[in-house]
Amino acid sequence: MRHAGKLLDKAIDRTEVLRAARAGACLRNWPSIVGDFIAEKAQPSRYDQGVLWISVAGSAWSQELRLRKLDLIERLNSAAQEKDLFTDLRFEVKQKRGEEPHEEDKGEAIRLAYRATLKGKSIQELAERRLKKQ
Repeated sequence: MRHAGKLLDKAIDRTEVLRAARAGACLRNWPSIVGDFIAEKAQPSRYDQGVLWISVAGSAWSQELRLRKLDLIERLNSAAQEKDLFTDLRFEVKQKRGEEPHEEDKGEAIRLAYRATLKGKSIQELAERRLKKQ
């Protein structure tokens, strides 16, 4: 019985590998699927079991594409000529190397940096730090 289970696992993995290969082939045409304007600000980063992860240039782009999610999934599946190759889209904000953060993301970057400096400090250390600033 264990032997059959191993074969089944291999068959399932192979099916998913083939799906990922078909998705990759489709995504080579990303600019023609989503348009050049969107392709400049958003790039597919990985595909996992029907979910396409897309790296976007900022949180505003993440929100914009989230609103267009159903249309984008439909376009992707149409380009792939498969009904359910792409089932969901997830967005992650990533800027290109050497690129400054976008205006809407600078505030969040400052908050995260500030939190990192406070991490691991005692209440007394935080109070002393605050008093020095006054």
